[in-house]
Parts: sequence; C-alpha cells; structure tokens
Amino acid sequence: MSFQALVVPPQGALYRQDIHGLHDLQKLVGGYLEGVRSPHHAGVFAYLNEEGALQGLPPNLRASLYLNVPVVGTVLFVGSQGSAERDCPPEVEVTIASF
Repeated sequence: MSFQALVVPPQGALYRQDIHGLHDLQKLVGGYLEGVRSPHHAGVFAYLNEEGALQGLPPNLRASLYLNVPVVGTVLFVGSQGSAERDCPPEVEVTIASF
C-alpha cells in the first residue's frame, strides 16, 4: 500500500503526505482510525481519530463542512477503488481549500 493522502489539520495549511501503511495513517490522526465516506465524491474516504472527541481534540471546521458532520482533530482524505486506497483526487483538495 502506497498512496498520497490529503492531510487537513484543524488549523493551518492543507498538505499531501505519502502513506505506506496503517501505521502512517494512525500516526497522522493520533490513534485508531474511523472511516467516513465522502458525501460529495464517490470513492473518497476520510480517516480520523475514532476517540478524538473523547480526547478533547480541537474541532476541524474545514473537514466538518466537507463531510457534513462535526469532526475533530486531523482528518486524512484518500481516494479508493474497491478495497484499495488511492491518491486523494485533486478536486477534493480544491473544495476543502475553499472553506
């Protein structure tokens, strides 16, 4: 598994990060993963810390607006095809950057 995720921190610039496995994903979100399907783009998933609210992570307004649900902490967006992760599509980055 090797792909580029779009990293959306609660504050600061968006950036892309090479991902080489589950450990990379968990390290970026700071814990176990929760997956959320994008309501706007088929084949796009968001990964976030499943215990982020319990840990008191800060709200992530940009990711919340994109996903139409309140989320906290750093959120990773990835493309998917079947059960395989792919690079996050550029249009997702453009949309989230506009918030």
